Amino acid sequence: MEELVRRAQRGDAEAFAQLIEQNKKGLYAAARAVLHSDEDAADAMQDAVLQGWQKLPRLAQPAFFKTWMTRILLYRCYDMLRRRRRTVPLEEAAQAAGAPHGGERLEVADALAHLAQSDRLVLTMFYWQDLPTRQIAQTLGVSEAAVRTRLARARKRFKQQWQEKEDAI
Repeated sequence: MEELVRRAQRGDAEAFAQLIEQNKKGLYAAARAVLHSDEDAADAMQDAVLQGWQKLPRLAQPAFFKTWMTRILLYRCYDMLRRRRRTVPLEEAAQAAGAPHGGERLEVADALAHLAQSDRLVLTMFYWQDLPTRQIAQTLGVSEAAVRTRLARARKRFKQQWQEKEDAI
């Protein structure tokens, strides 16, 4: 991956496209965890990729490309959240009203959706992006111990949320 980053830093757009392709699922999962919307996550991804391409020559350590891109994406997501209006689209209101859905994956997504944004983010980065706690710490700008603590608390809250859903059935 580092060689691809170096090639991309020299202006090789194909190398950059390969890097994005290799990391797009994890990046998308992080954006979706923060924004709760496929469309918003796609917009954030598009903006982050453009910004990443523009700023790629400034990346000092190619080994940290994934962490660096995740951080760019998260900043973009937080910008979108700050600018988001307080209105709820009709489709989201219908979903919140209890539109039925099946499948364990949707149940996990629903349980995650009821967690705080910080919990969703750390769980997504750890379990879906397979990032080690060190990289999560660098991305979030906190210590590794803080990441481990956040993970433990997020797991506990997820378990409670999951149990509440199971009890309701």
